[in-house]
Amino acid sequence: SEKVVWGVIPVLAFLPIYELLRSAVRRLVTFRGIFTPDNEHLHSYILQRARKEGTQLGYLKPCIILSVFPISSSLTVFYFSKSTLVLGCASLFLVILYELLIYSFKRVN
Repeated sequence: SEKVVWGVIPVLAFLPIYELLRSAVRRLVTFRGIFTPDNEHLHSYILQRARKEGTQLGYLKPCIILSVFPISSSLTVFYFSKSTLVLGCASLFLVILYELLIYSFKRVN
């Protein structure tokens, strides 16, 4: 049997895990309840911007942009599942990309 590298699961489940941790920390730092809803998520910022632009496919835009994460994660795991270094670098790249997207959409809205 082949050995599964420890980094496969975090790379595949990047978006839900990272968003959960990011939201919990953000809410704890601002002294809000962890389960308090807010609009400080990437999909919310993208949707707000699409609504401001008044595009017909406004609800499709978050789906298209956010699809980068599961597609890139799946491809990385498919081709590099044996390399812990590549999986770690991919995870770091996804965190940086996610934060840059949030920063750019938050700044525009």
